Amino acid sequence: MPTDINLLQNLRDVIPPPDPGFWPPAIGWWLVAILILILIAAIIYSIKLAIVRYSRHSIVQQIDKIAGLQPPQAIAELSILMRRVAITRYSRSAVAGLTGQAWLEFLDQSGNTDQFTQGVGRMLTIAPYSANKQFDLDSLREVCREWVKTVLQTN
Repeated sequence: MPTDINLLQNLRDVIPPPDPGFWPPAIGWWLVAILILILIAAIIYSIKLAIVRYSRHSIVQQIDKIAGLQPPQAIAELSILMRRVAITRYSRSAVAGLTGQAWLEFLDQSGNTDQFTQGVGRMLTIAPYSANKQFDLDSLREVCREWVKTVLQTN
């Protein structure tokens, strides 16, 4: 029997495997992470749409408020508002330096219309220098309103 005792003394303890590490996570955690990212993206997209809708609605209201002004002042205010919207929607460098015909062409191109170079929208550049004070302000406001709706369109 003494030989059996010697054999037992040579035995060592069982070494357990190391605990599983944090990385890589199980497939369930990957799915949870993907779902959270999708949820965050959906929330950001919804907030962006709400802001654009509010902005468009606010600008259209400002255009409607201009109706109470006299034509020369109303046209100047419309022109300022249109330029602010364009600078906000497009880069300052692309819009700020545009004047006269180039400004009207930009408005036509960005608004998918020809009402600024060919129609009533020409008043934005002509009215401040015109001796004629009879302007179709309602038509101009409608053209500006449609341009704002087109430019700030929520897809």
